Amino acid sequence: MRRGLRSACWLAAATLALSPSAAAQFLNRALWLGDDLEGVRRDYPQGADYFIDRASYVDVPPWWYATLDPFTNRLSVAGGSVSTDRLTIEAVGNFALDMGRGASARLSYLQSENQTTQFERVGVGMDWRLSPASALFFQLEGTPEKDRADLSLGAELFRNPHGAQRVALTLVDFSWRKSDEFEYSTAPLGLLFSGFQGDPQRLQFAYELGAQLPFEERQIASGDRFRMQRLIGELEARWRFAPSERLVLALGGELTDKQQRPTDPLASGREDYDDQLGRLRAEWWHSADAGREFSLGASWLHASTDGLRPNAPAEDLIVRRDELLLLARARLPLSESWQVEPYVIGGHVDYEQRDGSTGQDSESHGFQGKLGLPILIRFSEHAWLRIDASLELDQFAFGGGGVQLSASF
Repeated sequence: MRRGLRSACWLAAATLALSPSAAAQFLNRALWLGDDLEGVRRDYPQGADYFIDRASYVDVPPWWYATLDPFTNRLSVAGGSVSTDRLTIEAVGNFALDMGRGASARLSYLQSENQTTQFERVGVGMDWRLSPASALFFQLEGTPEKDRADLSLGAELFRNPHGAQRVALTLVDFSWRKSDEFEYSTAPLGLLFSGFQGDPQRLQFAYELGAQLPFEERQIASGDRFRMQRLIGELEARWRFAPSERLVLALGGELTDKQQRPTDPLASGREDYDDQLGRLRAEWWHSADAGREFSLGASWLHASTDGLRPNAPAEDLIVRRDELLLLARARLPLSESWQVEPYVIGGHVDYEQRDGSTGQDSESHGFQGKLGLPILIRFSEHAWLRIDASLELDQFAFGGGGVQLSASF
């Protein structure tokens, strides 16, 4: 029954994620990172107010970008405090250099997180333009350990003034046969579909769908086996239904399925781990005179984690989270270079965590809210810096600081 439900969830998420997103990258954020960088369970804390904090830093206002094209050269960093000793960061760097004869060298950087770990990834590759509408590319994510390097091969298709699509196949740990520590009985492959389409003056969307296909890894010394699959999808769509009015729809989700199987079937290290996350955000965006912008929106988030250890049920991990939040924000120019972008976000949060392995059980039910008055310094039409300090409305305490930097060229 559980396996059938899991398959149905994977199919539903795939159908959902195939609708488009503004977060499309050159790097597949769903890929397996390796034993040293990614364990079975989440390795960083997500407290009761984690997602409202992350939303206030990472969900930048819709007026920041006139188009949803994710494939331009750009540097984008958004992050801030989520606890006394932790930050959440979303950073993207995409840089292409024309080499001549239709070839471009590319450097891609991604600092982000999934529901298992926070990570940094760097890819170096080349694109070959076959025609104005198509190109082939390869990308290498190298590491000092040869057996953990990833190789991606793919194509850019249907490029035109209003869109482009990219598809990539990644050979994860493509030199794994050089390792004397692990081997794969099912080789790990990744797929990435990303792109954008549409007229920003009417209807436009961008999307990203990354998948780590199912694989099985075996530790040579111990014989322990690890199985995994993961799917991460994001979408943003914008509809300009009047000269000064737009509707924004953002949709994202993640499904992760892991299994740890020690050689001894009775060992306590056996675990079935399932992580699910879904988020929907809708926002009305109004452009006024003198460069002023306003928006009102709402978001819903659901997340659940089941880390079940059949041979040690006292160490089970169960997390449940449901959030319904309202959002209001604005841009108020003070001068050509200085602006304020006040925001308020708040709503109802239900959060429960039961962690038998650490004994750190916690729960929170009720209102959470944040109020911020960020200052934005605009250096040009394509580069700006925003500095944020916020107030927690549910506790009337300092809500943390954040910084957002954006530059395109």
